[in-house]
Amino acid sequence: MKPFLKNRSLSAILTFTAVVLFASSLSYASPDNNKSTSELNPAFSQIADLIPEPVGGYSSLTKKITYPVIAKNAKLEGEVLAKVTVDKNGSVTNVSIVKSLSGGCDEAVKEALSTTKFKVSVYDGVAVNSQVYITIKFRMSDI
Repeated sequence: MKPFLKNRSLSAILTFTAVVLFASSLSYASPDNNKSTSELNPAFSQIADLIPEPVGGYSSLTKKITYPVIAKNAKLEGEVLAKVTVDKNGSVTNVSIVKSLSGGCDEAVKEALSTTKFKVSVYDGVAVNSQVYITIKFRMSDI
């Protein structure tokens, strides 16, 4: 199979949505007694000093994606939006598809993202767990 990117411009293929969510320690007032409490919040915040990105750049990610045969034969085009969870070591711990495209495109994106090592997200000088949204565009003109 030919690599999906071929010699096209990276910006035409991959859109990186700069929404980064990371786990952090938060202080809050308890509703029961108005005392300030500090604990690890399992939710993700939307602030970071350094956002995660694939080691080797986005071109290294797009080289891993192959236009699926089913999608190619059906002349299927569109976008897959994936939510990627990256731990504080830069490993991908979860990939979920937010906007699906079928024809094997979702699986191609999931496989490529799952095997990609990321530069970690940093907040206040500390590596943190993070989530990032990445859109991969599938266009017949790019194969």
